[in-house]
Amino acid sequence: MATSESSALDEQVLQDMLAAALAEPGSGEKLAQIDSARIEADYAEAWQALHAGDMARATERFGALATRAPDQYRIQFGFALCLQHFGLIEDAGRHFSLAYVLDPSSASCAFRLGECLHAAGHFEAAREALLTAIQLCDVPGADPAIRQFAQDELDRLSL
Repeated sequence: MATSESSALDEQVLQDMLAAALAEPGSGEKLAQIDSARIEADYAEAWQALHAGDMARATERFGALATRAPDQYRIQFGFALCLQHFGLIEDAGRHFSLAYVLDPSSASCAFRLGECLHAAGHFEAAREALLTAIQLCDVPGADPAIRQFAQDELDRLSL
């Protein structure tokens, strides 16, 4: 099934769920489930665009999601990646900061925040973020490649 056909089918399923939920008592809980399903579908579409290199589409999708679900680490992180790609360093740094508050165990987020701080000329804060990223690489599930990326950025910072 083509992606547009799949999206149309997903949209129809969500519309049917919404109509059914509104027709029943206790519809508030069902509406939350529908919104959650829509967020998941939009998130998958945003990551697909990001991985395909369609940065304009990814930025649009993640931006909309960041407004609808500001308390989700993965959404803030994805939106920050898009902003960083376009050179919007201060905006990216704000969203990486929010993502880091939402998940302070993320070595990837600490590393990206360090990159933004370095680019913005906040060298001591960048150093702290990059050292934190290296330490967070010891957290189970962390990407071990982040350690080398952070070390490389620290080396550039020292030049």
